[in-house]
Amino acid sequence: KLWSDYQHGLSYQGELKIDRQIPQNVDFFEGRQWPPATENTKNMPRPVVNIVKLIARNKKSGVLSSRLKLNFRSDRNVDRANEITAFNEYIEKEMGMENIRERMVWDGVIKGSGFLHFYWDAEARGMEGNSIGGVRAEVIDPLNIFFHNPKEPDEQKQKWIMIASRVEVDAVKAMAAPGVDKDMIQPDQYETKYDDTEQEGSELCTVLTRYFRKNGEVYFERATKSVVLHKPIALTPQTEDEEAPEDGEAADPAEIGAADAPEKRTEPYKARLYPIVAYSYERREKSIYGLSEVEGIIPNQKAINFNIGMQLLAVQNQAWGKYIVRKGALQGQKITNQPGQVLVDYSAGGDGIRKMTEQPFSQMPMQMVDSLISATRTVTGSTEVMTGETIGSNQSGAAIAQLQSQALKAIEDLRKAFWRACERGGLIVEQFYKLYYEEKSYIYTDDNGTEQEGIFRGSQFQDIDFSVTVEAGAGTQFSEAMTISLLGELFGSQNID
Repeated sequence: KLWSDYQHGLSYQGELKIDRQIPQNVDFFEGRQWPPATENTKNMPRPVVNIVKLIARNKKSGVLSSRLKLNFRSDRNVDRANEITAFNEYIEKEMGMENIRERMVWDGVIKGSGFLHFYWDAEARGMEGNSIGGVRAEVIDPLNIFFHNPKEPDEQKQKWIMIASRVEVDAVKAMAAPGVDKDMIQPDQYETKYDDTEQEGSELCTVLTRYFRKNGEVYFERATKSVVLHKPIALTPQTEDEEAPEDGEAADPAEIGAADAPEKRTEPYKARLYPIVAYSYERREKSIYGLSEVEGIIPNQKAINFNIGMQLLAVQNQAWGKYIVRKGALQGQKITNQPGQVLVDYSAGGDGIRKMTEQPFSQMPMQMVDSLISATRTVTGSTEVMTGETIGSNQSGAAIAQLQSQALKAIEDLRKAFWRACERGGLIVEQFYKLYYEEKSYIYTDDNGTEQEGIFRGSQFQDIDFSVTVEAGAGTQFSEAMTISLLGELFGSQNID
């Protein structure tokens, strides 16, 4: 059943054409922008002026231009809300959440979607180095995640969510429950739409993890193509005498260490949210898979490269030039086009060797390239103001910040979509905090700026409902030039000596 649903998910991606579009987006971002050479184009120059990378980097920086902080709020208990906010800030540093969110945005800009998967890692160690186990997050490739109803953009409304991952055979055997025939777990063929391969000798097989709900509670199960690895397991930490459901739709993400979670079951609070966040860079109509920034630029990128290539070919052909030679004028001499080469004209009239007059170079292709690049940057919001190319050195740091702040308004909706995804992620980690952390020490900064140590006990928060909002701090990136400009203004106004 799981493998059949996996094949249906692959078929949907094929009908949507993202299984071909996403690898093409990656190729163009990484500079592989020319098709294989043919007999007619084998001598043609193949330049790459990577506008795709410039615009993608600019958009990613725009979305991530503000530092984020998740604030948990509760009208019933403000103190608990402040405590879980401080604890989340500590755990996010432990997880490296800033880098993970950056990867999610990268996937959104290039591939159209970023899928974040939270899981409990029983082997993880905290920043203190002695606490074992912790919630962790990973970014799932859009081509490796599948949904019961991919036309529903809300991941929490899905009947099931499935993740396909490549795992070492020995690790898969370790996941298998007692009684599973482990000899049936064998390496299988690597199926990918990307232009990559696995290292020879790798012992990997595809593992399907599916999350689903039973009576509102989230469960997960795993299987390979040939064997079910274990019965459905509740995402809520459970005791050994609790039995998993015998039926029900199964859904799962990649590797989740919930089976290794603390052997405790807290009632009535249970895991009811899928540990998956679906982030769309731009919304695709009636699909959970989004639209990328790269997809719309590819035709322009092809035209830019082709025009420059044709111009270079014209220069190449004229540089070598062509000769008109009368019969017998060379008498065995070879024209090599070497600088300073001397040729003897053996023709009777003395004009048996002459260079063909070439047409002058046309500047039209390069003018077209410049116009196309300028138009592409304008419509994508990647102008010189955003990239800081022609702002001018005579402007103050405040003026530069104001110009860039105004330019960011064009992508405000993209930033808000990212912030909403972060808020949904906050609700998911809150679920892990309440269920998995019972005696976790952490460091926070009090109102006086002094570092304090606290103890987080998740069970004390289970009867409180929190909302999550993103606090985005505006500001420009650090710049020595802006700092010097600011100091100059302060000195000129005699505010500093």
